[in-house]
Amino acid sequence: MQSELTSAFRILTFRARGEELRSLNHRHLALGLFFTWLVGVGRWWEDPQAGLLQHLGIGSLIYVFALSALLWLILWPLNPPHWSFIHLTSEPR
Repeated sequence: MQSELTSAFRILTFRARGEELRSLNHRHLALGLFFTWLVGVGRWWEDPQAGLLQHLGIGSLIYVFALSALLWLILWPLNPPHWSFIHLTSEPR
């Protein structure tokens, strides 16, 4: 867990190196989704007019996947080599 938090901090402060970005895995994704969910819950915490999905933080998670799919569809026609939905690198692993 410590290395995932360190990696997240380095990415958020724009200090991550290429090999560090290429080594991201599903644990980093889970950590990012957890923090997204937590922020989504906090955002609507005291709003009495928010819907159930907003109170549960699910709206933020849906937004992450919807934006990812939109970006994927925009970049898909470019057909860069060695790209996948998980790893957007220009070098093979």
